[in-house]
Amino acid sequence: MTGSLKTRRTSSGKEYFYVRLSYKDPHSQNWRTKEIKTGLEVKGNKRRAEGLIKKFIEEYAYLEKIPGIHGEIQPDVELSIFLDEWIEEKKCDIRGNTYDTYKCRIAAIKRFFLQGIHGCGM
Repeated sequence: MTGSLKTRRTSSGKEYFYVRLSYKDPHSQNWRTKEIKTGLEVKGNKRRAEGLIKKFIEEYAYLEKIPGIHGEIQPDVELSIFLDEWIEEKKCDIRGNTYDTYKCRIAAIKRFFLQGIHGCGM
């Protein structure tokens, strides 16, 4: 993964730094980019913005990994265990209400599969 600085001008005329990350998609092996807002104006903030490149590379390193439990594919893991571990890994990366929604969806998925295995009584 590599990072570089880009600038964008807003409609009000102010210029802001963005960090552009280039990474290789683990599934397709194609190069992709992701731009992240720094919130720093261009004037007088170049060093500060350059310092954010390394931080964002570390923060978004997961983009180059195939999703799985702890970055590894484990084909024999049960779906319910995988989903529970996945949501806990994502907890720090997503908003609280998104986390709650995902937890609710995971519970619904588990109920669906348990009903399919054990009948309609559960």
